[in-house]
Amino acid sequence: MREGWTEIRIGDLCRITRGEAPTEKTPPGPFPLVVTAEQRRTADYYQFDGEAVCVPTISSTGHGHASLKRVHYQSGKFALANLLVGLEVLRPRVALTKYLWLLLDSQRDQLIVPLMRGTANVNFKPEWLADVVLPLPPLAEQERIVDLIGAVDDTIDAIRAERESARQCLASLGEAEWCIPAKRTLGEVGTAITGKTPSTKVREYWEPPTIPFVTPGDIGDGLFVQSVDRGISQLGGAEARLLPSATVVHVCIGATIGKVGVLTAPSVSNQQINALVGLDEVDATFVALILSAPSGVGLTKDTAGQTTLPLLKKSAWVQLPVPWPERPRREFVASCATELDRVAIRAALTNDKSRDFRAALLAQLLSGNYQVPSSYDCLLEAV
Repeated sequence: MREGWTEIRIGDLCRITRGEAPTEKTPPGPFPLVVTAEQRRTADYYQFDGEAVCVPTISSTGHGHASLKRVHYQSGKFALANLLVGLEVLRPRVALTKYLWLLLDSQRDQLIVPLMRGTANVNFKPEWLADVVLPLPPLAEQERIVDLIGAVDDTIDAIRAERESARQCLASLGEAEWCIPAKRTLGEVGTAITGKTPSTKVREYWEPPTIPFVTPGDIGDGLFVQSVDRGISQLGGAEARLLPSATVVHVCIGATIGKVGVLTAPSVSNQQINALVGLDEVDATFVALILSAPSGVGLTKDTAGQTTLPLLKKSAWVQLPVPWPERPRREFVASCATELDRVAIRAALTNDKSRDFRAALLAQLLSGNYQVPSSYDCLLEAV
């Protein structure tokens, strides 16, 4: 431990209070309700008034496996679900609540998960937290760490907002096209092909994996299918139905029915996917955009029917009517969609890298291997 750091038990630092609110039965209201999930619910009353670190007492996965996905920070008046405990710092000259949250959230696998016990319902008793020992830097250094990580979090939030804005614009762009009266069926726009999976019993169909094998899980993160988890061999490609670039692939069965994308390389898809071939890049992008819009997804699901396993047969799929304006408009809309998709994908990649940077930086700061210089205080004073 670095010079100037101290160790302290959670029980000597915090008041530990079990949450009172039933997650499903608490009436909604004006106060945040902190639950085990990332998103808050609401409650008609509050239990806490101030800052607290909220720690789930039950495993995130259960079934005999101890794990914890997140630890929450909350301030103000709020309710706490009965599957969590709230830690309120009683010695503010020793520790900041936000620093305690950063520490426990970042090192939850080392500090909290080992407390969990049980076979089916894996959990820990709130009082067991009291004996967990925390390494703490001086208060001034805690303030610098909290501020620096807060700035990184603000940047990540801005990047996430950019991504969501681009995705919302994509949805709106596609939805606007459904107002166009001119319609064609998918069968009139292109040629329909249903995917086929080569036999998994023939090893030569799958090795070496040189041709992308598209499944529903590879579709949906953007208009274009950029990468896949699996591949098949050239022999497997000959056995299946090889789809060219600029093919629209559309999930037509199962829980993810309605997901759609455009192939960027010759590929093969499985039988859960219908493909529309014979299009150029402009029209493939346009079709994918309108099918991914709320009206397109709704039409797909309504045509498939509300069943346990929704299924849209190819014979019905080719009859789906889609907006079909004149070519210049399709070119303009496809160009806008492509650029918006690039913005969303770029923001998603930047977000992932920023989160990785945050985790690495925080690990160094919490370990004491790196110290925020005292000159950083000048920035704090300037804000």
